[in-house]
Amino acid sequence: MNEEQRIVATLRAEAAQENCDGEPYDTMVEAADLIDSLIGVLYQNGFERCNSPACNCGSWHHVGGFKLRFDEIEEATEDYWRNGETLLDRIKRIAAERASMEVALNEACTSEAYYGIDPPERWLKALGLTP
Repeated sequence: MNEEQRIVATLRAEAAQENCDGEPYDTMVEAADLIDSLIGVLYQNGFERCNSPACNCGSWHHVGGFKLRFDEIEEATEDYWRNGETLLDRIKRIAAERASMEVALNEACTSEAYYGIDPPERWLKALGLTP
């Protein structure tokens, strides 16, 4: 039982005793409900209580962010997917293709033939396409 659960249980137990009616006890029940509600908000937004023996801070850590970022990358690059390719391999391939395109463009822009070619034709030539 963590600290919040212990506090909630204590508040509910104290408020449930015989002859415990009225304002202070109603407030205790409301406080227990609020704590439960706030803990629910934390869980719903990807937070979990620290359970790492190395950290053991007793606080809350956001754990959902990494998976969400990977899902976003996966979705953004799904048009480039090849059968059996992992996400990491896909990113490496895309980066390598981009680097080779940059080299080709740089070579095309610094070559002697660069001056005198119209810009649309220059780009097509740099990409290995004929105008």
